[in-house]
Amino acid sequence: MHQKNSLLTIIGLIFIIFLYENVYVVDIISNSMIPILKKGKKAIYVNRKFFKLRKGAIIIFEKNGQLLVKRIVGLSNDTVSYSSQKLILNEVPINEDYLKNNLDYCFISPFNSDYIYVNEYIVPFEGYYVEINPESLARYKQLIEDIEQTKITQKGNRFFLRNSPFQNYIFPTDCYYVLGDNRNNSIDSRSYGAISEKNIRGVVIF
Repeated sequence: MHQKNSLLTIIGLIFIIFLYENVYVVDIISNSMIPILKKGKKAIYVNRKFFKLRKGAIIIFEKNGQLLVKRIVGLSNDTVSYSSQKLILNEVPINEDYLKNNLDYCFISPFNSDYIYVNEYIVPFEGYYVEINPESLARYKQLIEDIEQTKITQKGNRFFLRNSPFQNYIFPTDCYYVLGDNRNNSIDSRSYGAISEKNIRGVVIF
């Protein structure tokens, strides 16, 4: 009996340690995921290392020093577009059943008037190569700076990363395209492009 109690105690301690290191609670700071998650409520998420990130997963990620919650709609190497307020991935219109309670949603982002992040936007993957020019930087500058944790500078027609000439870039990590379910009230990948895998903290479970 003593050995059994000791074993249960050890198992209990291991479970507590697992919860402490891998299960977290976060405050929801916006209404971008209504009706599933509302501002002022809390969500529980589990460390991303226990999940294969899939389309439809609701994730917690870091952006500009804040923890945000959105839904993955595009994986690495997907091409994201829009037409008639409809999400299109790899030229295929997507039926987003989770939006059925948000009948007033509109895919056109009010935060990005030229749609550089929604018009045939290729979601970078590990090893994705881009030549650095004004067009590629319009789409990927924020993402590259986030990954590299430094600013891209320009002198004349030349671009620099850490004071070195910057002519091409190979992405070191997979990236994801995320949207809020409450499309009319969500700043998401339509406004800042894809997010890098390294910034994803976990998957919401409750």
